Amino acid sequence: NGRRSIEALPSILCGLPSLMSTDYPSSRYAINRLDGFGKTLKDKGYTTAFFHGGNNGTMSFDITSKSSGFDNYYGRNEYNNDKDFDGTWGIYDNEFLQFAAKELDKFEGPFAATIFTLSSHHPYSLPEDYIINDSDANTPFENTVRYVDDALRDFFNTVSNYDWFDNTIFVITADHVNPEHKFETYKNMRGSYRIPLAFYASQIIESYNIDEIAQHIDLGVSILSI
Repeated sequence: NGRRSIEALPSILCGLPSLMSTDYPSSRYAINRLDGFGKTLKDKGYTTAFFHGGNNGTMSFDITSKSSGFDNYYGRNEYNNDKDFDGTWGIYDNEFLQFAAKELDKFEGPFAATIFTLSSHHPYSLPEDYIINDSDANTPFENTVRYVDDALRDFFNTVSNYDWFDNTIFVITADHVNPEHKFETYKNMRGSYRIPLAFYASQIIESYNIDEIAQHIDLGVSILSI
């Protein structure tokens, strides 16, 4: 429901698409309370948290997540180790996802959390110790996507050992499309909004594919319905 990262949080967390000429977090309404699924679950006793390895306050993520009901904010300051800083945006995803996993495991009772990754973004930097042997076949953007895939795999390997794993619904999506458009499918207006979306809960949801249109604004009600 948006074209930039700053437009994604209101859509994903609160079902509020980007319809104004100004993005919601930069508008006069930014400090309003938003009744998204975070607030609904918080009212039901859930601990709520937002994780983003970038500079604290970037794109007003701290304010937007707070107004959406996500109380605990974890950014670059809370990570507190700049040896994993990518030099531009924040903490590399693999290290930050492991940090997020360990922090989540400290929560008592049910929780609702959002983790916003950042490594698959220009200038597409990668950790020095991350090697892709066939990288000549990939663009710099594709290399960072592969890195994030590996980081997510490691994240799931970690959290699969925690008691809450089997009772958790994981939702994976993108904030907006990638900047590269190699295929005709994406070289049009609809293609400029096409992103992946997956629900994973191995003990709760049977695995299958759906080939129909959905939106960011569908996520909250879908999560609450489950």
